[in-house]
Amino acid sequence: MEYTLADLCSNHPIPEFQQLTKSFDFSGIAIESACVQEVNDVENDFILRNELVLSTAEGCAEDKTSYIRMIRIVSAAHAAALIYTLRDERYAIPSEAIACADVLKLPVFTIPWKYRLSDLHAFVVKQIQEKKLQAYREVQSALFNLFFDSQSLDRAASLIAQILTVPIAVEDRMGAKKGCSGTLPPNRDPDREEIRINGELAGYLCLYRAPGNTAPDLETLRRFVLSPLSLWFYRKNIEDMTVMKLKNNFVWDLANHDYSSFAEMVRQGNSLHFDLDKPYTCIMMKAFGRDAGVQPTEYSSEAAKAASVIESVLLDIGSLLGIRIMLAERNMQFIIYAENIFPNPVNVLNQFLDEADKRLLAAQRTLEFRWGISETTDKPPEFDRLRDNAALALRYCISARSGCRRFTYRDTREAQILSILSDQEEVRQAAQDVLRQLMEYSASSRTDLLATLSEFIRSNYNTSLTARNLHIQRQSLLYRLEKIESLTGLSLSSHRDLFLLEIYTRIFTSY
Repeated sequence: MEYTLADLCSNHPIPEFQQLTKSFDFSGIAIESACVQEVNDVENDFILRNELVLSTAEGCAEDKTSYIRMIRIVSAAHAAALIYTLRDERYAIPSEAIACADVLKLPVFTIPWKYRLSDLHAFVVKQIQEKKLQAYREVQSALFNLFFDSQSLDRAASLIAQILTVPIAVEDRMGAKKGCSGTLPPNRDPDREEIRINGELAGYLCLYRAPGNTAPDLETLRRFVLSPLSLWFYRKNIEDMTVMKLKNNFVWDLANHDYSSFAEMVRQGNSLHFDLDKPYTCIMMKAFGRDAGVQPTEYSSEAAKAASVIESVLLDIGSLLGIRIMLAERNMQFIIYAENIFPNPVNVLNQFLDEADKRLLAAQRTLEFRWGISETTDKPPEFDRLRDNAALALRYCISARSGCRRFTYRDTREAQILSILSDQEEVRQAAQDVLRQLMEYSASSRTDLLATLSEFIRSNYNTSLTARNLHIQRQSLLYRLEKIESLTGLSLSSHRDLFLLEIYTRIFTSY
């Protein structure tokens, strides 16, 4: 809604306000700003389109043709109107100037000298602002009505576009379009204004302004447009949270076999878009505070917020890789079922875990994560058994001293053997006796022989691969291996001795 010249003529503070030019429909002449200009200073570039120009006509008493010059400049700038305040009779506007204004259809008015142009300027600026606020209030009210009538964001965007006179789109926080006012300019980047709920980013209002278009006042936009728009996102958040809670409880009950009928679980799963007939791998993940003294607190708002972020990241990665995910969370421990629908599901699962580790560590810098992974099958699973196997792998991952953040169920077989052996005092003592000299040598030099031996074992006794992983020359590695044989009294060429060294090293580094 615009402030027009008709509004000014019908509601101005000056009784002696006089119109000099002919009347026509002033309701179509918008007034968007006001300025004070003098004859000798007026230039086309200084006057804005739809601007109300105020002048004292200084300099026109001596040269009456100055009126015509000024009228032509103001008209060429597409100003709204021209208002003079005249000092005395010497400044009377000649009929030729009025006729020129009539031809150019530039409305010209006068006010008595006793009225200050600054007061009129302030009045006009206030009226322009009030008219804009009135329009924004009407849009705000209309947006509320659209929301409570459950109308789409397309309707809301179209309404906003009418007042801002630019194409409008509404996006979620990931940049996906949720509504638009119509066809959007294909080669124009929009101005994005944030839509927030309780301080958290929910989405964006996108304004496709043409070059030269004035940007709307951001505070007015926030108050009258962005605030009611947030209601659509708030409602979507509530809906998403409700569905997420239903899915969370369903997956938790499925994993813990807390149900009476699997057929009923299949039916419920279908309503939640879960297919329980597909093969799955179970992943269990636990989030820990990196600082031992600062751990996530049960039921705290910080833990709830962190859990929500983690869930979103996991689901986003699953969607990116084309993996259907079912997940549940309790006290920062997550149960994840990932469909095995690819020819090589293990590779895809490792991609998922690698990406999850990278994104979660970036998004939650105060947390670190441990993972336990069940076996991967191509048959419809026993969900509780997969969960038990993933939980076992997670438990060994958490207790291991090796620093490994990911354990598979297959790893637990080796871990179980090592755990049993490490409980035997004689075996632990034998490991310490064999490896002590390696530790003492490493402490007195800059060569970590135990790390060298561990990498040699991890590289499946391949000297070239070991040297490459340690970033040393092969000849240097051979020297270290000879030193290990000398200090331990065991031969790296003997299968029996290699078996003992591997067992002792894994016990020493893991328990």
